[in-house]
Order: sequence, then C-alpha cells, then structure tokens
Amino acid sequence: MQPIRILFVVLPTAILLLVGVAVKYFRAYWLISGYNTMSKEKKQNVDIEALANFTGNFCFVIAIIIGFSFLFMETGHYPLAMAFLVSLFPLTIFVLIKTQAFDGNNRNPDGTMKRSAMLKIGFVIVFMVIVGIGVGVLLYQSYQPVEIVVAEEYFMIKGIYGEKIAYQDITEVALIQEIPPITARTNGSSLGVKKKGHFRMKELGAVKLFLDSGEPPFIYIERGMNEEQAESGEQQSQPAKKGKPVIINLVHKEDTESVYYDLYKAWKGE
Repeated sequence: MQPIRILFVVLPTAILLLVGVAVKYFRAYWLISGYNTMSKEKKQNVDIEALANFTGNFCFVIAIIIGFSFLFMETGHYPLAMAFLVSLFPLTIFVLIKTQAFDGNNRNPDGTMKRSAMLKIGFVIVFMVIVGIGVGVLLYQSYQPVEIVVAEEYFMIKGIYGEKIAYQDITEVALIQEIPPITARTNGSSLGVKKKGHFRMKELGAVKLFLDSGEPPFIYIERGMNEEQAESGEQQSQPAKKGKPVIINLVHKEDTESVYYDLYKAWKGE
C-alpha cells in the first residue's frame, strides 16, 4: 500500500472530521458554506444551531463513507467500495433539500418555499443526478474485466480506453513477471489493482494499462510507428513518436497466459 495513496484518503477524512467537530461542538459557523457569506440580516433568519448540528453530522458521515470506500477498495471488495462512493450523490441531494428547512430566507411568510429557491434546488438536483449517472456508468465500465479479441491482422482490447492494434505495428510481445512502479495516472481509471487507461511508469514512461490483477504474469506489448506516423514524421522536422507500450493482465493467471500464447502466435503469423 503506497504512502501517498494513504495520505490522499487520511488527509481529507481527517479534515472532514475536524470540520465536523469544529462546527458542531465549537460553533465554528464561519466554516458553513453559504452562511459565512450572508449579511447580518439574513443570518438572523437562519436556525444556526440546528444547521451547525446537521452540518457536523454530515461531515462525519462523509468521512466514514470515504474511509470505508478506501478500506473496501484495498481489500478487493470493489462493488462495496463503488456502492459507498455512489451513495454520496443521493446523500448530497438529501442534504441540499434538508438544509432548506433551517433557512428562513428561502421561505414565504406562510412557510412554503419561495419559487426562486425551488428553481435553484431543482437545477442543482438535476445536475447531481446527471453527474451521478455519469460517474456510476464510468465506475461500472472501469470495473468490467479486460476482454481481448485476437483476430488475423490485429488484436482488440474492448471496453473503456480500449483500442485496436495491428500486428504490423507491434515490435515485441512478451510475458513478464514484474512491471515498473506507477508514477502517475494521466488519463485513466484506478480501482485498487484494476487499472485502465493512460499512466506513467518508471523506466517506461507513458504507457497504457489494462490490469485486472496486481499479480503476475503480465503481457507486455511494445509498439513502433505505424505507417501513418512514419509518413507524418518524414514530412515534419520532428521525428514521429512510437506508440505507447501496452501492459495487460487478466484476473486469472491461466487466462493471461492463454491470451499471451494466442497473441504471440497471431503476431508471428503461426
């Protein structure tokens, strides 16, 4: 478990817990977004003690969700981790609606909510639903196992960040037992050991990963320039760059080895 990954979870969790304690027990009302920018007149219409108590509890719940999500992800329980993360969206919508009960500025004299406030809340809820659906779809696709199709002239990696690679563009196919450490994720998904997309690794630099497991073996694919890149490089002053190396492995060792042998034979034309 990398220390930097722990820090990315421990730090926001600790901050949320501290904010929750400060707001709920030490009257740090200036930490409450929206309330801290209100005029004195508007603040008088807010039940600040009830709002502070609710906000503090919300911070505690979010901290717990983040902590458990990380724990489930590190122990390989990815569906549970995703369920906890996705729960943030309906929870946020609930909080948005609930907090209106503490703000008298958004209500008419008869206690009903003002039309302008309803429109703002409605817009935010629609936006959150759209974002929640998008994130849910992305998490679902990222969690799907790597699927490889080995054809006569190319092989295809299906799913998110997948692509079709012609055998003529490949310069090396190898089955390796170790891969260099990952230094950065540039455009990809990382759910524990499941990693898909564009990353950077020591020694290799920019790579594309399609990993379902952190255990060996791994299929390493080195690429040269394809014909279009080569022609483009001849016409320009700067040389064309090689395609990114691709590293693949599946959940089970036997499946990874089977794909490797099929891919190697197809690449060699056997």
